[in-house]
Amino acid sequence: MKKLFFFTLLLLLCMFVQAAEMGDVNNDGSIDIIDALSIAQHYVGLNPTNFDPSLADVSADGSIDIVDALLIAQCYVGLISCDFGGTEDNITVRARGTKGGEILELHVDGSIVGTWTMSTSYQDFTASATGGTIEVHFTNDDELENGMDIQVDYIIYDGVTYQAEDQEENTGVYIDGGCGGSYSDMLQCNGYIRFQVGPTSVPTETPTPVPGTPTPTGGTECVIPAMPSFSSLPEITELPNPFKFMEGSTMTSKADWTCRRAEISALTQEFILGKKEPVPSVTGSFSGSSITVNVTYNSKSISFSATVNRPSGSGPFPAIIGIGGASIGSFSGVATITFPNDEIAAQSDTGSRGQGKFYTLYGSGHSAGALMAWAWGVDCLITALEQTPSANIDTTKLAVTGCSRNGKGALVVGAFCDRIALTIPQESGSGGASSWRVSTYLKNQGANIQEICQIIGENCWLGKSIEQFCNHTNKLPVDSHSLIAMCAPRAVLIIGNDIDWLGPQSVLAASRAAHYVFEALGIPDNMGYSIASNHGHCSLPSSQTPDVNAFVTKFLMGGSSNTNIMRDDNNYSFDKNKWAPWSVPSLP
Repeated sequence: MKKLFFFTLLLLLCMFVQAAEMGDVNNDGSIDIIDALSIAQHYVGLNPTNFDPSLADVSADGSIDIVDALLIAQCYVGLISCDFGGTEDNITVRARGTKGGEILELHVDGSIVGTWTMSTSYQDFTASATGGTIEVHFTNDDELENGMDIQVDYIIYDGVTYQAEDQEENTGVYIDGGCGGSYSDMLQCNGYIRFQVGPTSVPTETPTPVPGTPTPTGGTECVIPAMPSFSSLPEITELPNPFKFMEGSTMTSKADWTCRRAEISALTQEFILGKKEPVPSVTGSFSGSSITVNVTYNSKSISFSATVNRPSGSGPFPAIIGIGGASIGSFSGVATITFPNDEIAAQSDTGSRGQGKFYTLYGSGHSAGALMAWAWGVDCLITALEQTPSANIDTTKLAVTGCSRNGKGALVVGAFCDRIALTIPQESGSGGASSWRVSTYLKNQGANIQEICQIIGENCWLGKSIEQFCNHTNKLPVDSHSLIAMCAPRAVLIIGNDIDWLGPQSVLAASRAAHYVFEALGIPDNMGYSIASNHGHCSLPSSQTPDVNAFVTKFLMGGSSNTNIMRDDNNYSFDKNKWAPWSVPSLP
């Protein structure tokens, strides 16, 4: 009677289905009622013909039972999908070596499914396997003798991109004189970066925020919280605490900065700048003094060119990328690259929102304002430089600069492009290094200074989401000091002027507050500011030249110089109790 019940139940569920591997227990190329009957027969102790038990546990609960038979039946009549995970998926790893000759192995659930030798340009490596736990292994570390490392950009599994930031664990980072674990896209020792993929793993669309719990190897997992609604944001009159996580806890170690920084990134994208898209497929070519960057996304393509002026010598050369050009002078042994930002995202006025090559790929309604679109474009440019040795540029020693509106872009590029070693925004004003809160406060005191309500009516530099903060500045969950701090641990020098409209006192406040982050991380000399007076807009005075030279010498040329620069010619006051009343932690 028991057998008859199961057979009758299943025979009532007859229809055709598409072929799939898992569930096709009789290997006849289709999942159908015969498979369901075979599982039922196996369950009651019979011996069905051509039965393959390895394809029967479609519920993945470790046993073959009536639940599996019923799932097959439900799939058969169209109630559920017949994709039970048995087919293999393509897995693509995008990675490069720093020297060339590094060996990369791809492991899936403990099995090696691919082995490749790295070049110094990013390449895509593809294998087929059914995922779960994916590990990218570095296997032939030379123990620092020849500087062989692997940098992982992302993996793609089942059509879903998992950025290096989405890693579960990294065991191959050189830290404190030895090899161990840390949150990084680099494999500097024999070890692996692990990703958990599949239905239970959701890759991040924004850099990974919020507090992490240390892993056994010392790495950090960051968990993305839900972004708050505008209405739920509290009024905060002081500059938001850069050390305080969204859920209320405070950083207790330098390692926590990885997750706190990523949280600041997510909030900044959500409420101020719009989404930073990852770098899609990029190729580059170099001819004369120009690099051409070709970008493809979802079958759409764009290209743009950047002028590269290299010094004499053999190279490869460090380089300064100028957003629309540079006005900080030239430096011996350093190349300059002019990034065509207006071509990527127009900035004529508010009516130019959604215009430019970034929006050709991602749509005119994309949330990114022009500044964030430029940051994406610079990331694509750097990727092309990495792939184009003939450009003769050392992509590990890149700086970015720009003045005024392009200085706003330089700061955003430096904050969101991790391959920038040094950021020098010049006289960037509102939307750059000038604090939103301090500017609003000074405006209310009668100062002639630009703040949110004015800038959103001038141009399309920012995302549309910031418009809701006009007259509600204190609801912003982050401020410009947060954006400056995002450059940490990489170097940044803020260049200011005493022009009221640019908010020099506001720039000072944001710079001082950001400097506390660098102090807490034990790298105070990686961040400086220089606010000079009595000179024209975007005309670097001779008095500021040594400040810029010091940062370029140290962070691009690898030389020795004093970058403990906290200069304000106007002696503006900074009220820490008013603007930064939070404690600066002592972090191990």
